[in-house]
Amino acid sequence: MKMPFKGDTAAKIARAHQDLQVVETTIAELRRQRETQLIDGELVEIERLDRDIGAYERQVAVFRDRLAGLQPRLEQEQVEHRQRQREQAIAAAEKILPSRMTAIEQLAAWSRQGIPLIEKLEAASKLKGWPSDLPKPYSSDIDDGRFLKALARSLSGLGDRDWDPTYAVAVIDDAVAVQRECHRNIIDDCRSSTLPDLKTESAAA
Repeated sequence: MKMPFKGDTAAKIARAHQDLQVVETTIAELRRQRETQLIDGELVEIERLDRDIGAYERQVAVFRDRLAGLQPRLEQEQVEHRQRQREQAIAAAEKILPSRMTAIEQLAAWSRQGIPLIEKLEAASKLKGWPSDLPKPYSSDIDDGRFLKALARSLSGLGDRDWDPTYAVAVIDDAVAVQRECHRNIIDDCRSSTLPDLKTESAAA
């Protein structure tokens, strides 16, 4: 018999069912023996079997009374167990969910603050403010999409059980390093090249 709650009372009920089954099996066997003895057996043997059957039948009554008494106790223990679980769930929710809400609000604030930074990145990537009479480097060398894709990749899988924040940091650090190296190369190219020879979009065309 499968119990939904494994308390001490549940264990007693399971044991009582097992004992009851053993006794009922014993009674069935004794009755088969009695039927055999009725044909050719001695009266004293039949009387012994009757006494044994009676004794086991009294045990059956005891086990059934025990089960009837234990069942209400089990139901009460299950109610109390569920109540304790409910109280634990409420306490956990009241502790964890506010912390989660704080993190959500901080992340939302971080995202809102990031929008002007993305706008600033977009303007700089389009080389706004670059002197109109000077050739521009290849726009592919200054591609904010690469960095934004890396940023998105660092957050992909967020919420999954195996999401690794150290991986996210590593992706962002690598993207920053790539952009820093790109900028350094462009500046070095400007310093080492004559302007007409500088790589430009018009030259690529």
